Amino acid sequence: MLHRWSSPTCLPVCFLLPLCNRSPVLLSGLGWNSQLPGAVLATQLSALGAANRHVTDAAVAQKLARIVPVLYGGLAALPAAELAAAAAVLEGQPTVWVGNGFVPAERVAFKGGLDLSPHLYVLPLELSPFRDLLAVLGAQEAFSARQYTTLLQDLAREAGDNPLPPQQLAQALAVAQALADVIGASGGGATAGKQAVQDAGPAVTASKRPDEVLVPDSEGVLRPAAELAYDDAPWLDVPTAGLDAEMRLVHPRLSAPVAEALGVASRRRLMLAASANFLKVGLAGAGGGIEAFGQSEALTTRLRHIIQDYPEGPGVLLELVQNADDAGAHKAAFLLDARQYGTSSLLGPGMAAWQGPALLAYNDATFSPGDIAAIARIGQDGKMAQPAAIGRFGLGFNAVYHLTDLPSFVSGQHLVLFDPHAKYLPGASAAQPGLRINLTRGQLMRQFPDAFAPYMHFGCTMEGTYPGTLFRFPLRSGATAATSDIKSSPTTAEQALQLLQSLAEVLPQALLFLKSLKQIEVYVAGDLGGDGAAAAAAIDGEQQDQGPRLLFRATLASLDGSGPLQQPITHFVSSGGGGSGSQQLDAFYRRLAATKESDLPCSIGRVQLTLSVPQGTGFVLSQGPNSIETSQQDTAGRQDGDATLQISAHRSSSRAGDQQQQWPLQEIVREDWLVCNSLGGGAARALALKAWKDEKVKMIPWVGVAARLAPTPARSNSNTAAADTQGSTQHRLEHQSSIATSLSCSTPTAGRAFCFLPLPASTSLPVHINGYFELSSNRRDVWHGSDMAGAGRLRAQWNEALLQLVVAPAYVDLLTAAAKMLGHGAAYNRLWPSCDAPEPWQSVVRQLYGHLPGKPLLWSAASGGCWLNVSQCVFPDEACLEQPQEAAASADAPTVQEDSGRGEVGGAGTTAAAVLGPLGDALLLLDVPLVDLPVDVLKMMQKYLPELPKYCTPAAARTAAAGHPQRIDMLQREQQLPPLLSYCMADVDVAAGAAACQQLLGLRLLPLQDGSVATLQRLLTGGSRQQQQQQQQQQQQQLVFVVTEDLELVLVGSQ
Repeated sequence: MLHRWSSPTCLPVCFLLPLCNRSPVLLSGLGWNSQLPGAVLATQLSALGAANRHVTDAAVAQKLARIVPVLYGGLAALPAAELAAAAAVLEGQPTVWVGNGFVPAERVAFKGGLDLSPHLYVLPLELSPFRDLLAVLGAQEAFSARQYTTLLQDLAREAGDNPLPPQQLAQALAVAQALADVIGASGGGATAGKQAVQDAGPAVTASKRPDEVLVPDSEGVLRPAAELAYDDAPWLDVPTAGLDAEMRLVHPRLSAPVAEALGVASRRRLMLAASANFLKVGLAGAGGGIEAFGQSEALTTRLRHIIQDYPEGPGVLLELVQNADDAGAHKAAFLLDARQYGTSSLLGPGMAAWQGPALLAYNDATFSPGDIAAIARIGQDGKMAQPAAIGRFGLGFNAVYHLTDLPSFVSGQHLVLFDPHAKYLPGASAAQPGLRINLTRGQLMRQFPDAFAPYMHFGCTMEGTYPGTLFRFPLRSGATAATSDIKSSPTTAEQALQLLQSLAEVLPQALLFLKSLKQIEVYVAGDLGGDGAAAAAAIDGEQQDQGPRLLFRATLASLDGSGPLQQPITHFVSSGGGGSGSQQLDAFYRRLAATKESDLPCSIGRVQLTLSVPQGTGFVLSQGPNSIETSQQDTAGRQDGDATLQISAHRSSSRAGDQQQQWPLQEIVREDWLVCNSLGGGAARALALKAWKDEKVKMIPWVGVAARLAPTPARSNSNTAAADTQGSTQHRLEHQSSIATSLSCSTPTAGRAFCFLPLPASTSLPVHINGYFELSSNRRDVWHGSDMAGAGRLRAQWNEALLQLVVAPAYVDLLTAAAKMLGHGAAYNRLWPSCDAPEPWQSVVRQLYGHLPGKPLLWSAASGGCWLNVSQCVFPDEACLEQPQEAAASADAPTVQEDSGRGEVGGAGTTAAAVLGPLGDALLLLDVPLVDLPVDVLKMMQKYLPELPKYCTPAAARTAAAGHPQRIDMLQREQQLPPLLSYCMADVDVAAGAAACQQLLGLRLLPLQDGSVATLQRLLTGGSRQQQQQQQQQQQQQLVFVVTEDLELVLVGSQ
């Protein structure tokens, strides 16, 4: 029957009641055998819920608990269409029984572990059979972020700006944790938290802005997450340090991950925010505002490929030297710091992995914003827009990824950190894998003492403006290498020390062609471990000093007051254009085109290179397979390619960045060099101008040649006037008669190629060659070859033009200056190419000898000694070069076989180092202008001079002997006179009779027994007996002489 039941707590409602009388007639008559419409059931449920929102009477609650399932069952049995209609009626109405009242279905979830009443409810277990019905009415499987956010807004509205009561605070903290879990499950992080708030939509009606997540602060007040910070810097003494006045700390019961997910800021990041901005480190060509799409390459993958092209070794450190020189630095230093630093107060937890051993690189120049941007761009030739910059590929700095995954540097006002993996720096991402911090803002050193302690070297305080640049490369450990996408092998402190040792092997000569850098120092700090040369050993059994200590110092100093030798060219290239980038280059090329070739800058000067170590430091100089302990005297004459300096890092008082050195230094290498730097013209200049005009390719005809000097030999004539300087060279060279400070160099320099820094390429020349060459991107090879096309062919042509048209003339200018400075002798002779070189350096050899005609660079001791050009000289033939037989028999030097095809100089048996023999010396006394050069150099001249030189002949010797009879007495009787007489007779066919011997008459070349020298005369035959007796008497008086074996066929007379 239909029973209308009323109670004080509910409105009249119709119920379905079970009847015992099931008479079909009665049921049909009363209409009880038909189902109630859905609209009726929905109306009844709505009325029931509205009347019982809050039930406090237990008896009523029990009755409702029995009635609600019956009502839900009726709704559940409705057809789908009617159920949908019923759900529309019930939307937003309190229709779900939760045990103590009815609430709207959207505030109910089927699962949940929190008591969030009276805001949110979990469905009672006894109603779980009606999940499908309640889901249609609006109940959810679990509470959503939108529901949690609404609850927090409700709590805030109830409390206002007051702290939450304990129960509500506990709810708010629980809801914040649950909201963070929901966000974490979505994988969206803080972004998902913001989206969750936005999803709350119009349901949020609190006084707070509806787009804010509210989180309890440290005092229990609900505040927008954007106004809070979680405390991840607990080491700070002041609770509000690093926070703005309106900022508060989040409640301490909320963990950092929860706060981070809700959009609460990190206290560390807030402290950085005032001083830092994220630095975009990406591939060349990436532009803002354009969405990357299609084929791509991860930054770590690109770096891995780059370092595969940059072999490990001193080149990694030289790239940092290049950066320092481009920035205008005068001093640079490296520090291997093997110490472990604290890990508490860091920029981010991930930084703890990089607080161990590190390699630091310092220079005394400050990077410009353009320099910083150029380092941040990978593969983009940003330095191409700087006229005088060495670096041109934007790749060199990335060689440091051989050592680390987290490079950083301090320069001026900024600390810049790179994190290609985007997992160590706070806030780093694939789009922004770096951080730039302004050190002049805030008090970061006090806020992050552990993070900044490793940089406290070379005068760096990490506060204010740093007047220099300091790189730090924390070494990749085994743990970080295991997770690195750049390089999977670690770098130990011992390996880093070996790297510094390899740098010592290219110093101090690496300084020769740099524009500004004059000093490089290397330090170590901490216990490096290991043994032998790689260990930082204690002295006298004392505890090892853990502070920085000097290993060695390389310096370059001018010896003639000329100043930096590259300065005239650097000034010409960089000055007078204004603007930046391509505007500066446009101005330079206009200046280059307008300047007369004779006015292009060129400088020649003498510099001294030294390599020094603190006294008392152990070091080893390895020569070939043997290693010997070496003193200063032993090492002063170190030669290229035959020695390796091995450092044993003992303690000293020399500190990184200190001005005073308590222990004096001792020089283990000291070398004097003559250097010529030049900016070329001619066809090379034309090619450079065309390349810039047509292709915007930066090519500069900038070259240099450097020769190591040696003391003037005893036989040289230093006071003899040298040849005048030829060509357009603007010399700033003092004329000096001797080089007192030069060191002995017994072997020629092993010539290397430089592109301002040494390259691995050997030139096989006796000088170093520098040039603004086109190199492979790893800076190891000079482009050359004729089988290239396109850009490769242009680069090869440029290098050919640079070598032939600029390097070769500069080489001639250097020889001219060396002739003035050194005079003639072994030191000067060693500056000449004595053999063919591999390509492309062979073109220098050809062009050098091709430029010789007209240049007074050839020395002859004739007439008191003078410098002559090729046309004024007489080249000695083989007879003039032969050494005495007894000396030749003991000579160990290899022989030089004739290969030129001309046959005039140096046949089989002639040593490569042969100089003029007794015959040559005799001819010099007779003023025959013989060139005095080693035979291999003469052979090169014979091979490459444009015209065949004039050679000495027996006829020339007879003419000289006849013209200077008074000088015959100056010849050495036993060593010079017989060879000279023999040479004068070498082309005379004595067997042909008297007519053929006419050329010998009148030569005063006959050594007599009494020590005098007689003149060759005709021996008369025939005539009267009286005439024959008279001739015999004359012969007895003046033709009594010792007949040598060589002359017995032609000298006949009375004994």
